[in-house]
Amino acid sequence: MANIKLTGGLGWEGDLTPGPHSAFTKYFKNPPSFAIVQQNSKATANEPLASLPSGHQTLDVSFGENFSAGAGGGELTVSPGIHGKLGVFTAGSLFSSDAYESPLKILPGQAYVDFEIGADLSASISRQENTLGFGFEAGTAVTITNYRLFHPTPTAPTLASAIKDTIQDYVIPATVDDLRHMPAGMIATLEGTGTITFTATADIVTLVNPLAVASAEILANVLQIGPGASIAVGASFELSGEYEIRIRKLDSRKVELGYFRKHGSDLNVSASANAGLTAALGEKDLIASFLGAISGKPSADLPPLNLSPEQTAAIAAALKQAIDRKLQLGMMAQLDFLSSNQEAFLFEADLEALGADGQKMIEDALGSNLALLVENEKSLPPGVQWKSNVLSRAQERGFSLKVNAFGLYNYISLHDLLRTSTIATDAESGEVHITDSTVASRIGLTANFLTQENRVKLRSVLAESFLVTVVYRCSKIVKQPDLSGSYWFFDLVPAAGRTLVEGFYHVMGALGLDAASKASIPASSESFGRAALFIDTEYDSAAVYGLFLKSDGAARGLTEYEGIGRKAMQAVLLPGGVNDTRLKALEDAYWPQVKSAAGNRAALAEIFPEAAEPILMDIYGDWFVIANWSSAMAEASQCLSTAYPYFSQNSDPNSEKFQTLRTALQKQMSSVAQETKDRFADPWGLVALDIASGRKSQARAEIYSEKLTVVVKRES
Repeated sequence: MANIKLTGGLGWEGDLTPGPHSAFTKYFKNPPSFAIVQQNSKATANEPLASLPSGHQTLDVSFGENFSAGAGGGELTVSPGIHGKLGVFTAGSLFSSDAYESPLKILPGQAYVDFEIGADLSASISRQENTLGFGFEAGTAVTITNYRLFHPTPTAPTLASAIKDTIQDYVIPATVDDLRHMPAGMIATLEGTGTITFTATADIVTLVNPLAVASAEILANVLQIGPGASIAVGASFELSGEYEIRIRKLDSRKVELGYFRKHGSDLNVSASANAGLTAALGEKDLIASFLGAISGKPSADLPPLNLSPEQTAAIAAALKQAIDRKLQLGMMAQLDFLSSNQEAFLFEADLEALGADGQKMIEDALGSNLALLVENEKSLPPGVQWKSNVLSRAQERGFSLKVNAFGLYNYISLHDLLRTSTIATDAESGEVHITDSTVASRIGLTANFLTQENRVKLRSVLAESFLVTVVYRCSKIVKQPDLSGSYWFFDLVPAAGRTLVEGFYHVMGALGLDAASKASIPASSESFGRAALFIDTEYDSAAVYGLFLKSDGAARGLTEYEGIGRKAMQAVLLPGGVNDTRLKALEDAYWPQVKSAAGNRAALAEIFPEAAEPILMDIYGDWFVIANWSSAMAEASQCLSTAYPYFSQNSDPNSEKFQTLRTALQKQMSSVAQETKDRFADPWGLVALDIASGRKSQARAEIYSEKLTVVVKRES
């Protein structure tokens, strides 16, 4: 390798001779020449590092001609112009102000000199063959920086000699051999846009939400469902976006490799379940595993469903879609949960202890392929150990698959339910819906995948079925293990602004969850990128009882429920702007007039002359949903005050009184179903029921975004 010519800037110029393991010897195919063209410090070439002012000083570097590296010289190309930097750190921290953060404190007696080169990755090279691509996208820019550690004395090294050593021994860390020849204390970073890939076995816990259908006969001896079990699936993950690979030589033989997301950006997540890394479960086995998990019985004990090949393929595809989405959402949430100073992956390697398998793992990882490392997390070869793994943290939080089982109280066997049902999945939330023929018809379901129109209709049906279900559970007409019933809300926004995130916070507060104690909304942030809100409220038997009956078994009245509905609406409406008039309408001084107007917008206009037509329509909508909800709850409460004392003591479905009360209860539930409105499924509906229960639900709320992550929960 010919010498490198360095000119300008420092009052020092000359030829630099690359070391035998330098990237300029090993990878670059033609000798570069470059000049220091801008000096942001007053230091001279012969000034000792120890004498430089504290802090960080930078120098721009201009390359005089194209030079390239890699197979045939074409994988990485550095163009003429300012595409490099030199820097000197004598105090403070490395990475404290860069885009990937996770600062490293500079200790007394230490100094770092960094040399950065910006290159372009060839557009014609594939991921498999680009040794110097590091998993970054072909045709994109890559920045490779070395941070060389020095222990300066009062006289040595000088700035010129430190820069000379840093440039001559510049490393591109593409192989284990490159890592071995990094000096102790050196840090090398690789920044770009690409994809981190890995595969793993994930445990998906099934959570069954038992739901009754108002139009079907309620049975006394219903299908028995136990607590959900897990399904083990093999899955492939891809995390795409801007990230940094950071390699730190800890001592002469150990190295630490970390992967950091760029601050202020999202990593896009894709996940694909292959239904088992072992035997690669087929379609029938996937369906059987799912049914076994939700029934709590071994799949071998379940009778065959006798599905056609087409039905089998459609159901398996729907289940796979749901599992993929749940894995994706779980990983997205965990990435958003990371602090700006936290790596997604971090592991350590003892280079002298590596065998062939360990070396293969490390070199794959240098190409952003972590498959072997993640798959073998619990049985790593000598010399390799995990320190931090975003997938493991996601597994600890848990991947769950919620199953809304419509008709669970209307059948005596899972086989009978499934023979007349459609298993459909929601690509947005990842929920699975077992819909009997009535529900499928109501939402217009014709396939195993929900359309947007299906999804909108289903939210209303879910709210209705949950209300009917808790009435049946409260009545004690059904005898079933005490599974909690779930009432939830999910919203995912690709680009969230500050007002939306404030609204998310406000909903948490409406549920009585103190989100502010966990994290505050950054004052300077107006854009939060991808953001998700998930709220789940679960009701056990005691909480269900409190929804409808007082402690002495007496019914709760219409006025009480109306007050609860108003309180919930006041809690969820974010004050300010158009909502101020809506909140005014809910006050004691105005509510009687709003009720008297009975939705007459002309009458409402007289009460609120300052309100524009859209606001009057909102006030009408608030009154309408509160009136219908409170009426439905009061009617159910009255019916239960008679049914509960009997059904809690008598379980003979053949007795005349049992059948009479059951018929009356079912008739009442049909009336409740008719009064259920779409807005029951909004956060207002969750808050209203939670208040009605006396805040006895197990409530959990989560916000995930790149700039803010909050998880709060309340145990009943």
